[in-house]
Amino acid sequence: MTSSDRLPRLRMAMGDDELRASPQPATAQPTLADPWAGRDPRHTFLSAREVIARYGWGRTKGYEMLRRPDFPAAVGGDRYRLDALMAWEDAQLAQPRRDPPTIVATFPPRKRPRRQAAG
Repeated sequence: MTSSDRLPRLRMAMGDDELRASPQPATAQPTLADPWAGRDPRHTFLSAREVIARYGWGRTKGYEMLRRPDFPAAVGGDRYRLDALMAWEDAQLAQPRRDPPTIVATFPPRKRPRRQAAG
């Protein structure tokens, strides 16, 4: 059954006036509801995969970060409390930014002296 087949049945059930009066959105943009709306962060747990996705880490860096001593501890396996993660984020943001280390290229001493060009 196509949508054009359903339209006459809808008109019969609702009537033409009710069908025209129904509000239509100006643009058909899908709205994304906030998945954390109304939830208490103390009672919300994220898996290791969700934590890695939250911070945009790759798998290698993500699992290294999860094992760091300053990262919040896992609760019951690989679950992390959202309020502990939020507190860790705040602590990370409160730290002064460190400048990236200056890389100095040092080469080992030569094993043989350089030959002089003839001439």
